[in-house]
Amino acid sequence: MVISLISIVLFFSIGNNKLWLNERIMVFNDELYDHLEHMKLDERKMIRWGNAYAACSSINDYMKKEKIKNALVLMPPASYAGKFTQNVVMPEPVVCYLYAGLHTTTIDAKDAYKANYCIVSANGSMSFSKLEDSAAVANIIKEYKSVK
Repeated sequence: MVISLISIVLFFSIGNNKLWLNERIMVFNDELYDHLEHMKLDERKMIRWGNAYAACSSINDYMKKEKIKNALVLMPPASYAGKFTQNVVMPEPVVCYLYAGLHTTTIDAKDAYKANYCIVSANGSMSFSKLEDSAAVANIIKEYKSVK
């Protein structure tokens, strides 16, 4: 028993193990009260997943409010989103589906020209816009690619 305790103490006093113990385990009491104050599911998802979740959920909320069904949203590349927003990372399609059940695509995907909505910059912020046809999709893709 004593040897086991000594082994555990030695294990957690070695470099990376000590760092892990201090950053992940010993902070539990400090974080406990913050987590107890944020018990709603959306709050906990926001804390865990951050801005990517916020972007997906705001798109999803807008679609519900406007009663938009069967949307395939063309997501801007990171270079485009980074130029017009601060700290918002446009997630990959699988992440959008995981976070909010959104069907999204990227400019390099095979189904890009099937998109019927997109995210564009308007007046200094990102907005949701309808794409009427494949010509509109081509124009948005061209705009996305023009931003470096």
